Amino acid sequence: MVFLLEIVITIFFWSFEADAGTPPGIARAIDLYSDHSLPLTLLTIDFCVNRVYYELHSLWINWIFMFVYGLTNLAYTKITGTSVYPVITWDSAYADILAFVMMPFFMLLWLAIYYLS
Repeated sequence: MVFLLEIVITIFFWSFEADAGTPPGIARAIDLYSDHSLPLTLLTIDFCVNRVYYELHSLWINWIFMFVYGLTNLAYTKITGTSVYPVITWDSAYADILAFVMMPFFMLLWLAIYYLS
């Protein structure tokens, strides 16, 4: 599951973070770029070398986990007024659609990795 979530996070993170501009300082830039690229690289190596396999029946518990996390994200954003992620602000139809597109995208990636493993 961690491998799959890292794929989803990396794709969506870099799709929108690339437009945010350069972060201040070299240390912050290294930290920002290694936040998701390093774990994804290491998890990909782990997936290939150790023959990690995905089971189809495990999709649903992970889907529930992701759904609850999305609701927690929504509640936190509405209660505090600040968004957890700059892209998912829950203040427009675009942001809501983007958040809900994650669920079917997650399921399709799970199926793809299931058939690959």
